[in-house]
Amino acid sequence: MFSLSFPVACLIALLLGAVCVLGFAPYGLWFVPIVAFAGWFLLLLRFTARRSRLGLAACFGFAYFFVGVGWLYISLNHYGGVPALFAVLAVGLFAAYLALFPLVAVYFASRMQVSRVYWLLLVLPAGYGRAEWQRGWLFSGFPWLAVGYAQIPGGWLAGYAPVLGIYGVGYLSLLSAGGLACLFASGAAPRHRIAVVVLLV
Repeated sequence: MFSLSFPVACLIALLLGAVCVLGFAPYGLWFVPIVAFAGWFLLLLRFTARRSRLGLAACFGFAYFFVGVGWLYISLNHYGGVPALFAVLAVGLFAAYLALFPLVAVYFASRMQVSRVYWLLLVLPAGYGRAEWQRGWLFSGFPWLAVGYAQIPGGWLAGYAPVLGIYGVGYLSLLSAGGLACLFASGAAPRHRIAVVVLLV
C-alpha cells in the first residue's frame, strides 16, 4: 500500500467533501456522493489515531458544507448588501458549525472497537446517519444537503423514499458507500467482499 501523509489526506478529504455537491440539484449526479463518502471512509480507515480521524472529518465536513451552502454568499452579498469578505466569513463560520456533526459522528465511531468490515458497514453509516438526523432538528434544524436528497429523483435508491423517508435513503446511501469502501479496504477477507457485492446488488 502506498504511503499517504496526513496533510495530503486532508487535501483529499477537502476535495471529496467538495465534489459531493455534484450529487444534488441542479447537477443530479447521484452516484458522486456515494463514491466520495466511500473514499472518505477509506481515509478514516487508513489513519487510526483519533486526532487524525477528527481532522479528516473536519476537512470533509467543512468542504461539504462550504461548497454546498455557497448560495448563502449570493443571498448575503448580492441581495443583502453584506461586503464580500464578511459574506465569505459568515458562510465559512456556518460551514464550520455544520461540520461539527460529521466530526462528532467520527469521534464516537472511533471509540468503537470492531473489525474494519463492521466499522465500514455498521458503525460509520449509522453514526453519520444519526448526525444528519440530529442536524435536521437541532436549533430548529438545517436538513440541507442530507445525503439522501442526492438520490431524488433518479438515484438507484430513490424508490425507498416513500417507505424509509429521506433519512432512511441517506442511511442506505451511506451503507452503499461503506460497502464500496469494503471492496477496496486492505485486509478484507474474500468472503466479506463477496457479501458486500451481494449487498450492493
